[in-house]
Amino acid sequence: MRNIDGFWYGAYHYTDARLAGIPLSASANPVAFRAQFVVDRDGKVTGTIADEMGYDFPASLDGEFDGTALRFTKRYFSGTAPTGASARPIVYQGALSEDGTTLSGTWKIRGWFLILPVTTSGIWEAQRYTPAY
Repeated sequence: MRNIDGFWYGAYHYTDARLAGIPLSASANPVAFRAQFVVDRDGKVTGTIADEMGYDFPASLDGEFDGTALRFTKRYFSGTAPTGASARPIVYQGALSEDGTTLSGTWKIRGWFLILPVTTSGIWEAQRYTPAY
């Protein structure tokens, strides 16, 4: 089985934002992130992820990895969500490349603005890296 244990560096992009089904403008600028995944022998994934926006915005992650497909939920630590960002869980889905060096997929946030449903989504990609410490 291939594994994703270790450090990853990547970016996510906003591709769609909707309020009650009505399209809103989505940010065109990618957001860089660093992640560390730990996978146990049952495929349970835990770790941390930090968005880089001039300042790190740390979050926890938990999910599953089956050797190819990855699904995890990102949750910002209390009080650390970027201004304008949702404190709601963000669901990521993706897959490991054949050569085991790239993860890529989609992400989605579902929430509410007053009584109206809001959905924001996008794509992401990350490559393995070795931290320099």
